[in-house]
Amino acid sequence: MKLENYVLNVVLTTYKNVTYDSNHPRNLERNELEGHSDIPANNVVSELMVCQSNAGYYIGTLQYDSEVDHWFPYSRDSLDYYPDERAAKSALDNGTWVIRDY
Repeated sequence: MKLENYVLNVVLTTYKNVTYDSNHPRNLERNELEGHSDIPANNVVSELMVCQSNAGYYIGTLQYDSEVDHWFPYSRDSLDYYPDERAAKSALDNGTWVIRDY
């Protein structure tokens, strides 16, 4: 199926406390081949969210691995680390975070 045939409206779905777009082209292609599933397709990337590492909290994304049924860190999009989850969530919600240049 060609990409231009995909519906481009976002449908946010939550799986294992992670929100992702269930209209992601990988999900739509998988659903067309295998039927609908509430589980994200392999390698689907989450929406921006607060993540945590040993360095602190940051704004980033996770990627789903269907072989082990787990979300793994994918990107750190914020320039800064935050001291706690609340500060990172506030920056994300208010749009006051600075995007990291790669």
